[in-house]
Amino acid sequence: NTTATNGTLLVTGFASLPDGKYNLTTQLCDYANNCANYSGVFATIDTNPPNFTGESKTPSPSYVNDTVVLEANITDNFAIAQVWVETNATGTTANYSVANITNGNRYNSTFANITNQRIVGWKFWANDSAGNTNSTALFTFMTQNIGLASPPNPTGPINSSTAMYNNVTFNWTTSTDPDNDSLTYEIQASNSTGFETKNTTLNITGITAVQIVTNQLPNQTITMQGVVETQYWRVRARDAVGLNAFNNYSNFTVIKAQINISAPNINSIVRPGQNTTVNITELLGGDWINNATVLVNGTQTQLTGNPNWTATWTVPTYTPQILTIQARGYNQTMNDPTIFVTDSKTVRLGRAENGTQTPALNYSCANSTYAINNTPIKIIQYALLDTLLDSTSLTLTLPNGTSTNLTAIETSTNGYAQLHNYTYTPTQTGNYTINARVTDMEGQAGTFTTNFTITTTATAINISATGLQTISIQDTCNFANNIATNTSRISTTIPDGIFNIKANTSSVTLILVGVNLTATPNITNAINFTTLTNATTPPNNTRRVKEFQIDVNNTLNYTTARIMIDYSDVASTIGNESALLVVKCTNTTNCNYANLNAITFQNNKTIFFNVSSFSVFMLVENTTGNIATITNTVTVDRTVTVSGGGGLILRTETIEKNVTVDVKIPVLKPIRVLTAPGSVVLESDNRINVPIQLSNDENVTFRNLTLRATSDSPQHVGLNLSRTFFAELPPGTGQIVNLTIRTFSPPGYYNITVNLSVHDPPIEDSTPILLNLVEKGGALKVELAKAINFARDLFKQNPDCLELSEFLRQAGQALNQSNYTRAKRLIDLSLNSCRDLIAQNKKTRTAPVTNIASITLPGDPLFYYALAALAALTLIAALTLSRKRLAKTGAEEMHGHAHARRQKTRDAVGKTLENAKTSAANAADAVAGIFRRRNKKSDRLTVTSLRRKG
Repeated sequence: NTTATNGTLLVTGFASLPDGKYNLTTQLCDYANNCANYSGVFATIDTNPPNFTGESKTPSPSYVNDTVVLEANITDNFAIAQVWVETNATGTTANYSVANITNGNRYNSTFANITNQRIVGWKFWANDSAGNTNSTALFTFMTQNIGLASPPNPTGPINSSTAMYNNVTFNWTTSTDPDNDSLTYEIQASNSTGFETKNTTLNITGITAVQIVTNQLPNQTITMQGVVETQYWRVRARDAVGLNAFNNYSNFTVIKAQINISAPNINSIVRPGQNTTVNITELLGGDWINNATVLVNGTQTQLTGNPNWTATWTVPTYTPQILTIQARGYNQTMNDPTIFVTDSKTVRLGRAENGTQTPALNYSCANSTYAINNTPIKIIQYALLDTLLDSTSLTLTLPNGTSTNLTAIETSTNGYAQLHNYTYTPTQTGNYTINARVTDMEGQAGTFTTNFTITTTATAINISATGLQTISIQDTCNFANNIATNTSRISTTIPDGIFNIKANTSSVTLILVGVNLTATPNITNAINFTTLTNATTPPNNTRRVKEFQIDVNNTLNYTTARIMIDYSDVASTIGNESALLVVKCTNTTNCNYANLNAITFQNNKTIFFNVSSFSVFMLVENTTGNIATITNTVTVDRTVTVSGGGGLILRTETIEKNVTVDVKIPVLKPIRVLTAPGSVVLESDNRINVPIQLSNDENVTFRNLTLRATSDSPQHVGLNLSRTFFAELPPGTGQIVNLTIRTFSPPGYYNITVNLSVHDPPIEDSTPILLNLVEKGGALKVELAKAINFARDLFKQNPDCLELSEFLRQAGQALNQSNYTRAKRLIDLSLNSCRDLIAQNKKTRTAPVTNIASITLPGDPLFYYALAALAALTLIAALTLSRKRLAKTGAEEMHGHAHARRQKTRDAVGKTLENAKTSAANAADAVAGIFRRRNKKSDRLTVTSLRRKG
């Protein structure tokens, strides 16, 4: 009992009370002994923690595929507040709350997928409502392995097979593990079946795959004592517990042989039809290798020589590509073509020498020409090559003058077209310069330079339009980047800069180039498009195809306006697409049409033109030909008489007058080949330069022009353009490009096409060239054959010359044998002799011959020196022939007419021989003089020149 008179009553000294629940009774009394009792206060004393019994783990033993249950009985003299388990069953030690209660005081917690062979510690914890905490002792267990992995079975090399010692591929079946453990493998190879340590030549552990190639692992080559040796090998698996036993071993024969391709060098360039030397060197196994071949794209070439093998490989006439040369070394005594040592090397197949066109780097633009600072920029680069790519680069010059080289993050190839994408995040404001370069395997390069600007300010744009399908804000370089698109209104925020506005209807496209939207960000009715139907009368001699009106708000600031009309929907109604033109007038009430010099692209069914102002436009077709009559309104001055100052005075005033003019329908042909009649004659294994002219006869600047030349037989015809790209071609200007054609193919006709692609405006055009390829000397052979026929006709008209037909027969034989020099000499001799015979009979002939055709000879100086030597042979041949002729005519001595004929022949031949003697004496000097004159005038030598000079 505790007594207090007033205030707060403090009661202490309950520490010795046993655990239990107590009722506190309070009595309050005053000085008059009036008392009141209060007993509504209860107190609990609890100093004992929770108690644990019956701790257990099931199942026992526990395997990796078991769900482990941890249990314990937990009691308290008053109440349990919280229970948890502390364990590392999941890999790390943590506390897990327990809410599972069975049989009143039985608590449990479950764990699954415990790693094999893991030692798991666990204990229960609990606290009561008084905050007393207790735990069990620490219990441990280890997850058990169900069993070892199944033995793997060797599948290769199989028994009695053959392999090369530094290129052995071992294969085996995958082992299975009942515990689903990750497996590794151990492989052994030995030259004895006991696999003793001293005899083990290959022992690799920790293999995770079921295949291993010895030449892919450093220092893992099978050791051998001789060139050919029997090896034994086996493999086994290891799981988390350990290794299983080896299965049966396999035996195979290893051949210690190795070859190397020493020529050509890797990545060297080879040409179609080129003879390339392939050299193979034996590094090992010289006693075993006795035959070697080279295989390229299915074509096999035999090598000769031992141990240094060599062969001449003729490069196939393919288009540029990577070729793999595979060399194989065999032992023919084994009589098994599947057993060989091998080495391979790649080479690059190009086009013929000087037959590759320069790369055309057509495009290298940022996705946004104007962008906000710290915004990632994507740079797209497109190049068109004629052969394999060697390298590509892109250098970015920053506003502060420093440069950085970018690496492509994405590359795609389509044939010889290369697309490279780069990214860059700018951190400086100002102008950036893109310098792109692409280099092909020939060392030829194409370049492209453009710019983009980084700013920190942006402007809210609000533009509306009527009558359109879509209106878009486009980038000025990357036309594919529509920054914003809508049907009638664009409300967006764009960086301060210059952009294009593109407006589309179903058949009309308007592009306003270089619009400063920052200056006029809010424009209502910026573009209005109206389709008109019979609103005006078309010009004389024309018929209406389409009619429309475009109005552009005069507050829009732009540099160029382009309109393209797509007439594909009415193409079937057009009689002559070449007779289309576009005319324009100010308004529908007072319409005097003026021609706009539009360009028609019949392939695309489009017509394109530039404008400086907007109003009513009409696409018309000329109905009378290629001339249409247009009435234009022009301003003229005239003098009138007016009253003033007490008399008449003269005054000049300006008036408008309608003038009728004839307009020629423009037909675009921007590319043409300056050869006539559209064909080129060339000898095999030779080259020629053909000029290509690009001309712009329109009033529109062509921008980004790309030239390409292709052949229907690229393996036979090499093409190279001296230039493939032009940044622009202004109106009324032109460019000349040389197309070098080189041939290395059999005679025949080949088609060459020169293609032109203009990026702005979109133009595609092409010009064909027919290449007539003749064999060497083919042109001369034709001329000599004509000369023989001419001589035969001449002899028929002049019987005295028939005695000389033997020369023509021998000339024909020489021509068939491609001995053009001898054929030419014999023809010349027969014609000269015939001329002399005819000269002797001038008095008896009514139609003397005054013109004997000249024959064109090649310009090779060796030819003329050879001709000088052959002149001496001519003397011998002529003398011999004359003697035979004289002997033959001797039999006719008894006949008067024959005697006269014989005398004429003797005189003609004698004169010819006399001339020939003189010619022989001066042949060297004459040829030298002709050669000097040829250098001054031409590369041709005629028979008439030879005749004059002897």
